[in-house]
Amino acid sequence: MRRRGLITDEEALVHPRRNEVLRSLGVEPDVEVDLHQLDLQPGDLFLLCSDGLSGVVRDAEIAEVVRREAPPQAVRTLVDFANSRGGPDNVTVQIARIPGEKSGGAADREAQNRTRACSPSP
Repeated sequence: MRRRGLITDEEALVHPRRNEVLRSLGVEPDVEVDLHQLDLQPGDLFLLCSDGLSGVVRDAEIAEVVRREAPPQAVRTLVDFANSRGGPDNVTVQIARIPGEKSGGAADREAQNRTRACSPSP
């Protein structure tokens, strides 16, 4: 709903369907897979998280921590951040970095700009 522009980011934080599971593995014999083609560069980061993080820490806050800290420390910081806000749910965070040599300078800034925090949308 958020991606389609039906509700705002603020509304998504408290929407009654924000935790609704839309798809899961192991329930049906066939699995519908979403595939997306991405232009990945060395140093790009992927953050996978549960709603224990995305439900209490805003995307911009998550992105700032991921840009500022190395992945292992960023994971610890984000879990601590969610728990300090009450940790109403399990908090799971994983960060993966695309391997390879960064060219530095502008390429580093581009990789930072491509860093996106994942948060489920109702």
